[in-house]
Parts: sequence; structure tokens; C-alpha cells
Amino acid sequence: MQGVPIFSDSSEEIPVDAFTAAVGFEILNNSVQDAEQFAKDVIDSEEKEYLRLLEEYNRNST
Repeated sequence: MQGVPIFSDSSEEIPVDAFTAAVGFEILNNSVQDAEQFAKDVIDSEEKEYLRLLEEYNRNST
């Protein structure tokens, strides 16, 4: 199974991540719209976790 690559910007030169999703599990339908929404949700979730960890690190290092 091959993952969907995520790039750092629209030039698609620097891959930063890849993910996979199963129809009927992570996404409901085998559609581009559902796959795009899943990708957005994953990215938003990872960004929130990164910001939480950064805040925790900054709080502990002062």
C-alpha cells in the first residue's frame, strides 16, 4: 500500500509526510472529497499536537 505524499508547499519539491487511509474506516466513501477532508483533518490534528508540545517545551524551559 502506498501512502499519499504531503509536501511543504505548492512546488511539491520537499515531501514532509505521507499517510494512508482505508475506505469504510478513516474515510466513509471512496471519493476525492472525502480523501481531501481526511488529509486536512490529519494535518490540522498534527499541527495542534505540535503547537501543544511546543508550548509545553517553552513552559518547561523557562
